[in-house]
Amino acid sequence: MFQNQKDFKAGTMQYETFQSDREFLDTIIKIVRKVSHDLSPSFVTKFGIVRAIENFMNEMHGIDVEFESNLDDEVELPNFISANLYYIITELINNLIKHEGIKRLVITFYLEGEELTIAIDHDGVGFTQEEFDIFEKNSKGLGLSSIKSRSIVIGGELTYKKQPDSPKIEIKTPVTVP
Repeated sequence: MFQNQKDFKAGTMQYETFQSDREFLDTIIKIVRKVSHDLSPSFVTKFGIVRAIENFMNEMHGIDVEFESNLDDEVELPNFISANLYYIITELINNLIKHEGIKRLVITFYLEGEELTIAIDHDGVGFTQEEFDIFEKNSKGLGLSSIKSRSIVIGGELTYKKQPDSPKIEIKTPVTVP
C-alpha cells in the first residue's frame, strides 16, 4: 500500500482510486460522527429536551415543521426522562418520514402540573391504536419495540389517533419538575 502521495503520481489510476477512497472514507467519518451525536444524549442533558428537539427539527429539509411548547427555559425535566423522550420522538419522526412520506409536522409540548404531553400531528395516513398494536406485534424491526420500551421505562403512555384531517401520536408521561 502507499505510504504517502509521493509513492504515486497524480493522473494515474492508482492516484484517482486513492482520492476516491479517501473521499468515501471522509463521508463515512462524517456519517459516523452524526450518528454518534444523534445517539448521544449529552446535547439533551446539557441544553434540555426542547432545544434538542428544535435542533433536530432544524436539520429536516423538505418538511414543513412547526413547534409549540409551554415549557419555559427555567423548566428542566429530569435527564433520564429527557433522553428517553428525545429517542422516542426522533424515532417516531424518522418512521413518519421513512414510511409515510410526511410533508407536514407539528410537535407540541404541553406541561400541565406533573404530566407532560407531547403531540405529534402530521399529514401521513396514521394509525388507530388498534391498528398500531397489530402492526407493532407483527413488526420485525427494533424501532417500534424500542419506542414502546422507552415509554414504559419513563412511565409514559403512547397513543395513536387517526383523525381525518391530521393523524396524531401522543406521548404522556409523568414528570417531577425539580
